[in-house]
Amino acid sequence: MTLLNLYITTAPTSVMVGQTRKKGHGLSMATVKEDEQLLSDFDKLRLEKEEHIVLKNVDQTFDFPYLTDLRTVKHVKESKVMFLLRGLPGSGKTTIVSKLQYVYPSSVKCSADDFFFVKGGYRFDAARLKDAHQWCQGKAQHACESGAPVVIIDNTNVQHWEMHFYTNLAHRTNYTVITVIPKTSWRFSPDVLARRNKHGVSEDILREKLHQFENKAPVYYGWFLTEEASKDVRFIAKHLFEECQKCFPDYSRSILDTYTPTKYQKPSQVNEKGQLELHFPWKSAELLHCTSKFCNKGRALHASEYHSRQDVADNVGKAFRLEIVGFTFSQNTVAGRICLNEEQRALFDKPEEKERDDVIARNKAVNARLAHLSRYHTGINNKKPSSAALTSKSASLPPPEGFGRSAHLTVCCSEGVRNNHAIYDLLDICDKESAGEVGHRMRVTGGEAMYLGEGFCVVYLYRPIYVTTLFSPYHV
Repeated sequence: MTLLNLYITTAPTSVMVGQTRKKGHGLSMATVKEDEQLLSDFDKLRLEKEEHIVLKNVDQTFDFPYLTDLRTVKHVKESKVMFLLRGLPGSGKTTIVSKLQYVYPSSVKCSADDFFFVKGGYRFDAARLKDAHQWCQGKAQHACESGAPVVIIDNTNVQHWEMHFYTNLAHRTNYTVITVIPKTSWRFSPDVLARRNKHGVSEDILREKLHQFENKAPVYYGWFLTEEASKDVRFIAKHLFEECQKCFPDYSRSILDTYTPTKYQKPSQVNEKGQLELHFPWKSAELLHCTSKFCNKGRALHASEYHSRQDVADNVGKAFRLEIVGFTFSQNTVAGRICLNEEQRALFDKPEEKERDDVIARNKAVNARLAHLSRYHTGINNKKPSSAALTSKSASLPPPEGFGRSAHLTVCCSEGVRNNHAIYDLLDICDKESAGEVGHRMRVTGGEAMYLGEGFCVVYLYRPIYVTTLFSPYHV
């Protein structure tokens, strides 16, 4: 049974969705529309019959998870992934590309160098370098717009502006970008690079290029869902949002209260149903992701240190299975709650959690001091659940607690609200839960919903939804 079917059958109500099982795409659930597919039937048949090859017993130079880890290789083949190589001539890019083509035989390689291969061999012409890059960009655009599962960009990409065309193309066509920098010991040694590169680039030029090489932190690191998985998660979230509106009129009213009718409108002229339907942009086609670290191109707190960590670099391009245990709804955001495992928590770095913990600790200290002085408890941020609330606890999944509790997928935001607003809504919900603030639980599809007041609604699933993701930096 697929997980979307499982989600549907764990509650008394049902959702009308397609029941066709689709392999891959990173989400263990049936698809919403039978006619939507990322790969042609021919490609799917080939993937089912194709042996998944991985490199074995490799040295550190080729120890990349997308070459050596079987689960990652299988997921990449069933996704849309762009490998974007970065490195000076002679650093080992060509060898890595050959390994990628060996593991992913149906991949499309795009390289400006290939423009100069003609009958009789390689004939480089510096005067035609601009033409070569335009040709390479055109080939990459055709591959991505055609939905090729794996696209390889084999250029030097010394500076970040050289990557912009390809990263923008990938974001527009819903590819996950994996940047690949060679691990060879000489990759930053101009004297060795001068001896090894096939283009005859001198040591002086390589030294200058090395000085120009940019290794800036990205906008963020995160776990990226596939296109199909993103659609399915949005579908589930939208359905649960509609159910929460029916179960909790106060939640619907909290959303409608964010709209201020003009003085020319009468209350009867306000289309409340239409406002609720259009409040969140459910038709967005962007890939969903769970942010592990917001870097803001190196300007965020501890971003450079995170970007330089070896464990972060080692996990780039690796497949991880995330566990969605529920959904949260506020006046401005919709999020899927993630329960991280130990390996995933090691990559998770959100200073917002520590800031919130510090505030709670200060409030508790003030609360304890007041209680000591006045001989009664004020209850500041220290409410305890009633015995009735404890005994009425259902079989739904518990919310994540402690470090990593704010891990989430930002499914969508209302107009004018930025994605990072979701973490603050989620932390507010976590505070209410830890303080014992509970409401009446109502059954919804696949779980139970509860309205916490102040525009916050929570759905606790009976069983988790698992999504396979790729860990990668996000560059713009």
